[in-house]
Amino acid sequence: MSIFKSAPNTARARPSTLLNDDNHYEALYSNDIGIQVYWRSAELGKRVERFIKGSDLPRGDQNDILFYVLYFLVASICQKTDITFADFMNIDFSAIEDEQIQSALDQVYNLYRDMGGNSKVAKGSKLILSIRETINS
Repeated sequence: MSIFKSAPNTARARPSTLLNDDNHYEALYSNDIGIQVYWRSAELGKRVERFIKGSDLPRGDQNDILFYVLYFLVASICQKTDITFADFMNIDFSAIEDEQIQSALDQVYNLYRDMGGNSKVAKGSKLILSIRETINS
């Protein structure tokens, strides 16, 4: 949801939306999509999660920004805000360095804090719009 629907706010605020909406579900879990997409998504998601949990950010902030950092990282690497499965699979995951994750974390966290830095910000739509602007500029 975060990466392929560009909706980290929905992934954070309403994760069950995916299961309740047939259109979202079919778009993300089609038989036409190779299993590697899911494996790599989970692998990268866990790496970003471990990285954030190793930071000194407050636990609530870590939870609020996780999906945004993941989206920001992938969008920055792809240099676009609407990421396809093919874009994602073309990433050289072994080349992603901790510095890139730290940069994504710093940029997302600064935007998050500038907007108020709370769960309302993380669950709303303004932060993702600001992140998309940042990536497109």
